[in-house]
This record gives sequence, C-alpha cells and structure tokens, in this order.
Amino acid sequence: MQVKNLVGHAVALSTAAALVTAAPAVAEDAEQPDSGKQQTSSTTTPSAPETSAEESATEQESAAEESAPESTESSAESTTEDTAEETSTTEHSPSTTERSSADLGDPLRGPVYGQTPKTPGNPNAERAPRSGATTMQVAPGEGKIQERYESLDQETKDRVGAAQGDEVVVDDSLRYQDYENARFYWTPEYEVTIVFGEVLDKYLNMGGHETLGVPSTDELTTEDGTPYNEFVYRADGVTSAIYAHSEAGTHVLVGPMLEKWRSVGAQDELGYPISDTFITEDERAAFNNFQNNATIFWTVETGGAHVIRDEIRDKWDRIGGARTVGYPTIDQRITPDGKGRYNHFENNASIYWTEQTDAHLVQGLIREKWAATGWERGPMGYPLTDELADKDRIGRFNVFTGVDGNPAGILWSPETGVHTVKGLIGKRYLELGGPGGVLGYPTTDERSTPDGRGRFNHFNGAGGASIYWTPSTGAHEIYGGIRDHWASMGWEKSYLGYPTTGEFDLKDGSGRRNHFEGGHISFYYDSGKIVDQPW
Repeated sequence: MQVKNLVGHAVALSTAAALVTAAPAVAEDAEQPDSGKQQTSSTTTPSAPETSAEESATEQESAAEESAPESTESSAESTTEDTAEETSTTEHSPSTTERSSADLGDPLRGPVYGQTPKTPGNPNAERAPRSGATTMQVAPGEGKIQERYESLDQETKDRVGAAQGDEVVVDDSLRYQDYENARFYWTPEYEVTIVFGEVLDKYLNMGGHETLGVPSTDELTTEDGTPYNEFVYRADGVTSAIYAHSEAGTHVLVGPMLEKWRSVGAQDELGYPISDTFITEDERAAFNNFQNNATIFWTVETGGAHVIRDEIRDKWDRIGGARTVGYPTIDQRITPDGKGRYNHFENNASIYWTEQTDAHLVQGLIREKWAATGWERGPMGYPLTDELADKDRIGRFNVFTGVDGNPAGILWSPETGVHTVKGLIGKRYLELGGPGGVLGYPTTDERSTPDGRGRFNHFNGAGGASIYWTPSTGAHEIYGGIRDHWASMGWEKSYLGYPTTGEFDLKDGSGRRNHFEGGHISFYYDSGKIVDQPW
C-alpha cells in the first residue's frame, strides 16, 4: 500500500487556516556554550482543564449544534491524495538510513481503526535534490550549521558525534548536515535546529522534511523528561511533533491532533501517543491513540478534533464505530449530575456511561424523544440498554433507569411512532413482555386522566390496549373486547371507575374478566357476550 499524504490531505479537506499552528519562536542565543537543547519550549504543554458539571450543562445544546448542517465546512474542497514517490536522494546517508529503525506496523502500537496504516507524506512540496545536488560556494545559510556545531559544549558534541558526508543543500532556504547521532537543519525561519536519536529515527522513517516539514525547535523535554521536537510544514503552516517516550514509544502527532491533545492536558490527561497519526480506513478522518485508553479523531464534517475514551470508546468500537454512528462531534463530557460521561456522534447518536449502568447507545428518533424529555435529567434517567429490536424486527426500543426505582422505556415502530412509558405503568408494561407482549407498542406517552386522579398509556396490541394507574388502585392492563366495552361506557368516568385488576380467566373457564372500583366486566366464550355488572 502506498504511503498517504496526511498533512496535505487533512489541510485540503479542511480550510487551511483552521490547521495553521503558529511556529514557536526561535530561542535566543545563549551566552554560555550551546547544549543543543532548548530548556523551555514556547509550546509548553498547558495544564488539563477541569471539566465541570456546569460546563456539561450544554449537553443538549451541543447535541443540537451537532445535528445542524455544517454546510460551510463540508463544502471544503476535496482533493486527491498524493502518492509518495520512493526517490533516492542525498538526504539519507548510509549511516542515517541504518539508524532509522522505527516500526510503523507494530500491532501493539499501531492503529486500531484502519486495517492498513496510512502515514503522512507529501512528495510534491519539498523534495530533496537528486544525485546531482551540489553545495554552493556562496549561498544563504552557508557556514551556519558549522557555526552552530562549534558553539556546542563538549558533552553535546560527544552526543552528536562526527559529521557524516557533506552538507546537503536542498534549496536556498533549506540545508542539512548528518552526524553520527543527529541531524542539523538550517532554514531562514528557524536558523539551525538539531534533531537527535529516536525522534530523528522516526522523523526520517516518516519521510523527513518532505513529509513533516522542517524542525522548528531543538530537542525539547517535557516535565517528565520525555524528548520531543516540533516540525512545521512550510507549505501550509501545519505543526507536528514527535515524542519519544520510554513506555509509549516514539510517535508523531500531526496538526489538529497535536493541538487537541495539548488543549485537553496532553500527557497528564490522555497519556502519550501510542500510534502515529493515521488516516482511517474510510479516509474521512485522521486519528491518534493514546496511553490512557483514548483516541482523538479529526474530520472536516465534525468541525475539528474530538476526544473519545475509556468505556465509551470501547463501546463505540464494539458497535461498529464510524460505520454505524459516525465520528464524535464533541469531546467526552461529564453529565450535569456528575454521575455519567457521554459523547455525541454524527449519525444522531450518543453513548452514555455511568458506573451503575455501563455504556449504552441511544440513537435516531428514540434519542430525539429522550432529549425532549430532558436527557438523563428527565423522567427517563440513563439508558440501561442499547437500542434493541423487538422479535418482530420492526420496532425499536431502549430501556432506561427511570427516576423512581421503576424502569422506563422509549419505543418506536413505523405504525405508532415514538412514545415513552415510565413509572409503575412502565414497570407493568415490561412485566407483560413489553412490545413483544399482548399490549404491543405504545400509541401515546403517559397522560393524565380528565379527573386528575390517574395516569394511562394506550397501546396497539389486542385490537387496542391500555394500562391505567391511580395511587389507590395501582397499574392494571385492560385490552380487547373488555376494553372496548369499558370505553363505550365512558372509561373511568362510568360507574365502574378505574380497573383494579388486569384481565384474568374465570374460575370455571367460561371466559375472561376485569375488576373495577365499581364492578366488573366479563367476556363469555360460549355466547361471545360482554357484560358489565356493579358490585
């Protein structure tokens, strides 16, 4: 499989300005001997922002925003991915090539969302000269690399090692010199910068300045001592970084993934990258995986890069990932009550997690109905199941925790639309088999009776069915012919009042009956008659 151009691909899909990362300022010349290392980076990792319940109160607003058409972003120009040429240049000297041993295909470190790793590369922007390249006698930057080398302290010179071959002039704005354990670059923007060791190996393995651009910093270190360099792709200003961590390995973060990682707390929050930036199998997104069971995905359609992690990421992966619900449209957030975590996704879908319920998917019209009831803050509570199909394979439903100790449900079918059941009515409905039982699917949400005493839902099963509840009678089902007879009498406004039992068999086996506050209604098999009688 040919190497893909992630930098060019990502920027061409998005607006170039959205991915431009300001290049860090070049460190001022030190008065003391140069150690070859910048002690303080202008891109020092910010501390992790705290995600509060108050911030998460925008939950419903974020869902509404993600469902709105993103005509501006999605109209960004689409380009054909460039294919990286395998050219022989003077850039890779024998000693440097032998040192470049990073393994992009390590199954423990590589991508989990694309079968074939596709790594950054841009063969069209900065191409090293072919075998005819020569070092100019008088040219911009001439002698600068040697001056920098001479300014180093002896310890750093020993680390760099001896020069390998001649200085290579790529063009008037780029030249480099290989050493045993390092490479020095000169550019007019960043003067002379040095790349060492594992970071250099990865950089060259990824294609060097042709793919990631030129180093814009010397080697920097994080607070825990992890070395890294930053690189700028000069054609479009995209900044990347390579981190060489002792446990996570050496990996590149490109453009929006790097920006997002740093904005949410970098290694303190997500850990270090355990994969390079790859393009997904559907070629719609770029991503990195991180130590703390987290992934950052970037797409044009979702408006940028978003974090998905832990149980929600695992759930997303198990249910089919982007193929079923799309890519995340927000970072993972904390619910306003502080009990849960959630992400919204492209295809009108969300995954919610709590320690008590685990992670579950809510989507489509059921999700819209749940949102209209107030999400988990409303009477439905948190999802207890994913969206499930009934045995008829026609309708769909989710079961929720409810808020009064009784489960609740949201159910949909093409015939009935989407409706809620909850409380003791919901409990009784589920006891009777839910949509697969005698009552079928709800045709109403729970409603109040005209006298204000009771609550009820209507259903489409048995030719028409209902569950009625009052505090004094409890929740009871009534359906079929007995329900029709009761309805013809005026429902609960008749002398019978509310049902006090569900429908049951007569002891002699001659028919069926419901008891009510003021009497009963019986159906007889032999005559087919339905008769009401007061007590």
